[in-house]
Amino acid sequence: MVRRGRVRGPGLVPGARRPADDLPPSVARAASPPADDSIHLGRQPVFDVDLTVVGYELLFRSAGSTSAQISDPEQATADVMVKTFTDFGLETVVGSKLAFVNLPRGFLTGNKLLPFPPQGVVLEVLEDVVADRQVLEGMRQLRAAGYRFALDDFVWSDATEPLIELCDYVKIDVLVSTPAEVTDLVRRLRPYDVHLLAEKVETEEQFQFCRSLSFELFQGYLLSRPTVLTRRSLDSTRLACLRLLAVLASEEFNVADAEAAIRSDPGLTFRILRTVNSASSGLRRTISSVREAVILLGPRALIGWVLLMSMSGADAGSGAAVNVDVALTRARMCELLAARADVSADVAFTAGLVSSLDLLLGMPLDEAVSDLPLDAEVCAAVLEHRGPLGVLLADVLAYENSTQPQLLGIGEARPAYLAALTWTRTVLARAEE
Repeated sequence: MVRRGRVRGPGLVPGARRPADDLPPSVARAASPPADDSIHLGRQPVFDVDLTVVGYELLFRSAGSTSAQISDPEQATADVMVKTFTDFGLETVVGSKLAFVNLPRGFLTGNKLLPFPPQGVVLEVLEDVVADRQVLEGMRQLRAAGYRFALDDFVWSDATEPLIELCDYVKIDVLVSTPAEVTDLVRRLRPYDVHLLAEKVETEEQFQFCRSLSFELFQGYLLSRPTVLTRRSLDSTRLACLRLLAVLASEEFNVADAEAAIRSDPGLTFRILRTVNSASSGLRRTISSVREAVILLGPRALIGWVLLMSMSGADAGSGAAVNVDVALTRARMCELLAARADVSADVAFTAGLVSSLDLLLGMPLDEAVSDLPLDAEVCAAVLEHRGPLGVLLADVLAYENSTQPQLLGIGEARPAYLAALTWTRTVLARAEE
């Protein structure tokens, strides 16, 4: 939502706890518009009556802007979801707190898939959503699946009343409503089992007034302004998404075909890897390959994520594109030589690709790897070159740098490199078709 109105309060209620500065080094809060080669996500904290942060509303932000510039609500929602779950990771954005995500009509009726689990997420029904039969039925189905709802900018009317019984939270705009109107809304909502959230709280008087009416949650400039999170990321090409979608939609779905479609695009690969933790119902999973990610997520969830990626804005930078060929060639070379080190070919490919993150994202490798759900063997190989997989990777890197590999002879490494380079050129040529 675009937050309107000017600041009227002192900026923070005495004793209020600002959100903990628990973001990893690869994620920054922008005080001014961040660089255009990064991705951006807004968030504004939600406080309880003790002024402890209990959740964050996630907000659309485009490159070079600290406020929302929304022309297509469904595209903006897709953008927020993709950035939250596949670029940053839900745990990075909200930790153990609730994530409030704005949801326009298309996602409520089931026309757009929600590929993430319901745990820790509150779906906000926007004020312009009409509570017709399709919306109500879609909300009932989502609620049966475990999702929770909040009514945003709620105003009582015959059109909005049917939504109340399907919701867990009701957000009331105390900036545009008079005290008498707020009091009347609270009186009408008391028979319902809903949590009341006062939004756009901008003065100490508004805060104390809402506390006197037994509001449980609070949000507004008095407590905390929205902040913008930013990080470097790789954009996944729409062509790669479409190719993967065709594989997933096939009646004869094949894991190997899906794996190949994902591996052809580094941006898509890393988004799918990061998505694993967002789909694991709060349990941190570790995997060793793209194949494991495909199996764990399953075709239905993958379809949902690919559709969201196709809808979302492509504001990620392209500065790393020149290193994509290096990354793919390295990964393919590791795969081709995997048997020499007695390691799995698909795990070797993943390790080779992950080892290129410093080139692709322009940040230290340990920071780039920190929020990927990789198992200990792959992490040790990539970061420390430990174990058979690590020795193999070190040899491939040595060949890249024109130094002598330890495990491989030059005569063995050169054919693998040339074959990997040919494969990479074929993949990239297909991507440009």
